[in-house]
Parts: sequence; C-alpha cells; structure tokens
Amino acid sequence: MPFVLLVQTVTGSLSVSEISAGQSTDLTISYTAVDTDENTTLTQGLGLRLHYDSSMLSLGDYQERLFTGSQTFQIKDDTSDADNDPKTDKYWLTPWANTGGSGTGWPADGNTGSH
Repeated sequence: MPFVLLVQTVTGSLSVSEISAGQSTDLTISYTAVDTDENTTLTQGLGLRLHYDSSMLSLGDYQERLFTGSQTFQIKDDTSDADNDPKTDKYWLTPWANTGGSGTGWPADGNTGSH
C-alpha cells in the first residue's frame, strides 16, 4: 500500500461568542482530512488533546460521539507544559481507532455512526 499524505484539520467552535463566570457553553470539535489530491478521506485513528486553564474552565456534562473504537477520555494535568502555554494546566485526552477491521474510518455522523 503506498504512503498517502494527509492534511488533517481540527477546529473548535463555541455556542456563544463571549462567556462570563458562571455561564456555560457548548464546544463542538470538528475534524476533516484530505489526501494529496484534495479528496476528503477518512482516518483509521485519532488522538485528540485539548488544553485548557482549569481556573477559568470546568468540564460539565459531555457527549462523546466517536462511536465504536473510542476509548475512555481522560482529564490530565499538563505538568510538562506540552502545549508551551503556561496558562493551561490541564488537557482533555481522547483516542479513537478503527479496531473492528471494517475499514470504515472516521469521522462518522454523530447521530448514526455512518459516513
């Protein structure tokens, strides 16, 4: 199988443009991947780490929508300053892998699991 270079893009959007102490917002994370010919493609695995300042943000209710192959997410202390930002002290870490051998890949629709 030839090596295919992918361009992977992860973006985040909040449900509000500004937030004050005591308010909440939804963070939606989107992922896309394209091959060298600019064709949308699926990935067979993904590791996602989102850094944040725990004095300014707390994790409330959540929905994990990675479906089969997702592993339990973790909240970790960023003791090694992995993002080179001293203001962030924690990160949310979640992995996903296509372990079923179906070759379907990700991303998938958050409601149905299909592509």
